Amino acid sequence: MNVLLDTRAVPAHERVDAFGSAFNAASRPTDVSVTSDVVGVVQAWEMSTGVRMVRLDVRATEVRVNRSSRHLRLAGPERLSVASSMLGTCLTTNHGRQETSNDALRLTDMTATYGIVQQGRCRAVAVEIDYADLGLSVDEVRRALPHTAASPLHALVRRHLADVAGTVSSVDVAARSALAAAKVHLVRGMLTSVAGRGADRREAEPATLRLRIEDYVRRHLAEPGLTPASIAAAHHISLRHLYAVLADLEHAPAEWVMRLRLDAARRALVVPGATVADVARRWGFKDPSHFTRRFKDCYGAPPRDYAVRAVRLATQRERPDA
Repeated sequence: MNVLLDTRAVPAHERVDAFGSAFNAASRPTDVSVTSDVVGVVQAWEMSTGVRMVRLDVRATEVRVNRSSRHLRLAGPERLSVASSMLGTCLTTNHGRQETSNDALRLTDMTATYGIVQQGRCRAVAVEIDYADLGLSVDEVRRALPHTAASPLHALVRRHLADVAGTVSSVDVAARSALAAAKVHLVRGMLTSVAGRGADRREAEPATLRLRIEDYVRRHLAEPGLTPASIAAAHHISLRHLYAVLADLEHAPAEWVMRLRLDAARRALVVPGATVADVARRWGFKDPSHFTRRFKDCYGAPPRDYAVRAVRLATQRERPDA
């Protein structure tokens, strides 16, 4: 499953009904009402047996979604929705709480009634997880929901959701399943970190440690002081523990960080106006000559030569008759 609706292929007088049908096919049965017209795209992917991702990019004067007690009586798996808006604002009412997803995740217990109001342009993504996969009871999740913004994993879960939304359409089934498993671990860790259950908090830490380390490294990649020791200290683990967590990497942690920096620099070099010195400094290299040596070792050419060649190849692709 992928594109459920692209309004460009639907006659104007049919778009409202088509949107309601697509929204319900992507998620759970609801009543959908639209003020005036609606344009945009609705997409959904089965990430794994108990995890589904929904991506919306729509524009309408107003869209209202209501899941009532009548809908709850319909058969279906018990699910939790974790959503984030990249553009626009969605207001959700669930268990008497109102949440917007401008700067925070929007978690909705889909075993209860809820309402969603969206006005204007909205670009949002949600992952729906069966409670059976989450490994938590409905009551446990409900107790945690009001406090998830305070979880130390909240920002990571939100970034990971955006990353998955950006890659889901370009990966195969096995990769989607792996992404789903990672998302379930992160969401479970976020919930248990604020649910007051000490044992579960301890269990959540190892399950999400690798993802938290990878996220930390990418966010601090431009800092010259990023080293295995600083990474371990930031996560309150020993250097030996860090090496154990990252044991399956192709390279040792220090070289892994170096390769990530070099890859970021490689992509930055082809930006018009970029200089070798600026790129080196931007990605944590104090010495441009050291950057040049490492870059050549990795890519077979000095940074300047690589950039010239990359720009030339890009120009040739744009002008196949040249």
